[in-house]
Amino acid sequence: MKSFCDEKDASILAALERDGRLSYRALGRAVGLSTPAAAERVRRLTASGAIRGFGARIDRAAAGRPVTAYLSLTCPAERGRAAIAAAEQAPEILECHRIAGAESLLLKAAVADLAALDRLVERFRLIAPTRVTVVLSTQFEEGEDGG
Repeated sequence: MKSFCDEKDASILAALERDGRLSYRALGRAVGLSTPAAAERVRRLTASGAIRGFGARIDRAAAGRPVTAYLSLTCPAERGRAAIAAAEQAPEILECHRIAGAESLLLKAAVADLAALDRLVERFRLIAPTRVTVVLSTQFEEGEDGG
C-alpha cells in the first residue's frame, strides 16, 4: 500500500471519511476537481489500498448491541492462534489486535447486555486468561466527527 500522493488525495480521503456516500460530482466539488478526475483518484486510492472499502457506520445501541467492552488476553503463540480463530467466528467481536505488553491480544466487542458479555468472556477464558474492560461512554470513534 502506498501513501497518498498529494494534498488532493488527502482531501479526498478526509471527505470520504466524513461521508462515504458522496457522489463523484459532490466529491469533486468538495476538493476542487472535475467529476471524472475525482472518480479516477478514488479508483487509484482504492487500487493502492489507501481506501479499503466503503460501508455503513452502525449505531450499535440502536442495533441491539449497546454494551462495548475490551477483552485483553494473555496467551502463548498456540493459544493466540486459537483465540484469533475464535474471534473471527464471534460476531460480537468488532476488532482483534496483537499487542505488546503484558497481554498479547486485544479484542473489541459489542454485545446486547452484561449477560451476553459474560457468555462471551467465558468462551475466551477457556482459551487464555482474559481481562475485561467495560466502556462506560464513548467520546468519539474512528470515522465519526472528532475521530
